[in-house]
Amino acid sequence: MLNPQAQLDKARDAQKEHDLKQVSQALDAYYNDNNSYPDQVPFGSSWKIGSVTYMQQVPSDTSYYYIKDPNGQWAVLFAKLNYFTPDRRPAGGTYCELETKTNCLPQGYGTLANYCIVMGQIDASACSIIFGTNLSGPTPPASPSTPPSGTVTPGPTATPTVPPGPTCDHRYDCRSLGGGSTCNDVGSGLGTYCTSNCDNMCH
Repeated sequence: MLNPQAQLDKARDAQKEHDLKQVSQALDAYYNDNNSYPDQVPFGSSWKIGSVTYMQQVPSDTSYYYIKDPNGQWAVLFAKLNYFTPDRRPAGGTYCELETKTNCLPQGYGTLANYCIVMGQIDASACSIIFGTNLSGPTPPASPSTPPSGTVTPGPTATPTVPPGPTCDHRYDCRSLGGGSTCNDVGSGLGTYCTSNCDNMCH
């Protein structure tokens, strides 16, 4: 008797393989136009750049992952197959050519993905990048701590603004004459204006 769940898994796996092949063709078209693979694939969205449409709608699935060379010269698409598990592979076969290389599978492979399509040349340096990549993504940054209730977080201290002083239209010189004080005009221009008590203030 046919196993309905197995048949359903087979159909879904076939769709995933088809999806990633379509995406890989769009990626190759992008590479031909830009001499580099893109930084990301817009899974679930339309993929248009300017007047060029690479895919009207990029397929989406929670098991689809994309890893690329920092220089854009190679890229890998991953997916998780449900029926075509390792124990159902053809003898000597593989669902991902990276399995045949040493330390060339990303962290989480086998749990989050077991199928891949490779674009470009994968050498030892590429494998080191892939091996150091976690399919589950980077660890999100810690949320900033919230101060205890009733605690006021001080803000930056405001620097007081000193209003500019008045500008004098003459320069004067304070002199003492006969026990008193007087101001003598010593030239035109900007300067201080001294009162009779010689405070040198501008009034």
